[in-house]
Amino acid sequence: MFVYFGVSSNYKKQNMRHILTLAIIILAFGCNSKKEDSKQSDSLPIDSLTIGNRTVYLDSITLSEFETIHSDGIKNIDSLSIDTTKIIFKHDTILILPKTGKKVVFANDTIEGENMVTYKYLKTIKLCNVVEIEATYWEWSRIFLVSLNTGKQTELWDFPNFSPNNKYIISSSGGLESGEMPNGIQLYKIENNDIKLVFEKEIDNWIPNEIKWKSDSTILIKRAKLDKNDNRTYDYLKTKIIQ
Repeated sequence: MFVYFGVSSNYKKQNMRHILTLAIIILAFGCNSKKEDSKQSDSLPIDSLTIGNRTVYLDSITLSEFETIHSDGIKNIDSLSIDTTKIIFKHDTILILPKTGKKVVFANDTIEGENMVTYKYLKTIKLCNVVEIEATYWEWSRIFLVSLNTGKQTELWDFPNFSPNNKYIISSSGGLESGEMPNGIQLYKIENNDIKLVFEKEIDNWIPNEIKWKSDSTILIKRAKLDKNDNRTYDYLKTKIIQ
């Protein structure tokens, strides 16, 4: 005897629901994958810098993201009152007497010409016990950090910008137009009150107009580009400067 086992309509409905559910899952997964791909493509770096044997990638950010960072690693650094037994001002000269090592002399040259230079005491930085001196030359300037412990001099292209954890210093200068000043970025590391150069990178096609520390390892850059008439346009970048 032949027995026919028919498929009930309820079974067909349940099977159809399972198929539809599976299709929805596959479709949703595909959409999410496309979104992830889109996110990855949006976050691709727009530029890079080669520093030694390392490539530093630069990501684009918005002006509003740049402006959310209000900390100032240049101004918000503790200073000490002047110790006049170690820092002596005499006529046009600043004399620094470190604990060890030779005395350091900054003597103004006020005769007009290429050798003209004036020195100005800015502050004594508590963090690494250094004296900050600004040197203004005929057409350029420098910052010197002089250790009150050893007399060691560290020459910066511009004012020191301390990281939030006070372990690094960024100094940047924009001399692309005039050529009198370096155009680029310096990075220093502070170890046991000693300031050590990590790298100096000169840039030949854009200007680091302003730099902010976003974290202990990441900086934000206001970048200036020059058109054929030397007019500036700006965009904003983020990079992890400390590995």
